[in-house]
Amino acid sequence: LEEKTVPVPAELSSCAFQKRQKLGQQVAEALGVPTGSQVLDVQLGSGSMPGTSTVRIGLYHSPEQFIAKAEQLVHPFDTSSMVGDDLKRAMFDLFTVGPAQMAARRRCTLDKYRELRDKLAPADEALKTQLPDSAR
Repeated sequence: LEEKTVPVPAELSSCAFQKRQKLGQQVAEALGVPTGSQVLDVQLGSGSMPGTSTVRIGLYHSPEQFIAKAEQLVHPFDTSSMVGDDLKRAMFDLFTVGPAQMAARRRCTLDKYRELRDKLAPADEALKTQLPDSAR
């Protein structure tokens, strides 16, 4: 959503603005926004001059303008970010295979390491018995 906060001109009453109201041509031109823009919020007495108000407007875009702007956006996966590759890969896996499959993968990985632990336990114990008491 593209928005703009503008002061209410003296010739317009801030009381005339209602949230979610779509602006007609005359009012939109007075505020310097496209016709069809929508009032998001009216802040009475918040203008730069005492007794003036501001209005926050959601700027109108035709469907064609909206699509054109959307086509210019870059997907977060396509940009460099503070998120590392390992985390991106994990997020991709989670979003594409789903939570149940991810849980099954994690169980398999955990089972693999438990088997490895059990397999190496006798050799680990034998190694530890060869260490001096001060190193155990």
